[in-house]
Amino acid sequence: MFYMPKYHNLPDGRQVFLRFPDPERHALPVSRLLKAVSDEEQTKVFLAEANADPQRLVLIAEVADAVAGCGLLELQDKPCIQVAIEQAYSGIGLEKLVETSLKEVAAQKGVEL
Repeated sequence: MFYMPKYHNLPDGRQVFLRFPDPERHALPVSRLLKAVSDEEQTKVFLAEANADPQRLVLIAEVADAVAGCGLLELQDKPCIQVAIEQAYSGIGLEKLVETSLKEVAAQKGVEL
């Protein structure tokens, strides 16, 4: 699914970069973020598959080159959005930014969430 990577300003003045994940670079921090049962290799496969799936979008939120959060948009079957934010970045508007960005993509596809 298409998403134009872009920078956003957070209320506290920091910048966040929303982008597609790089499975090699982001698998480990996303695994840690989601506290997933899967290991880094399984997360690499998941991210690569999500990047290739027109019904799924994963966004990585990077603050100062660190993965601060991620979001998942699923458009198949029952459309949904899931967002996970590192605790150190909670309460600064990052979760809302990721969620809003994913909702914008869904709306472009004709899906209201």
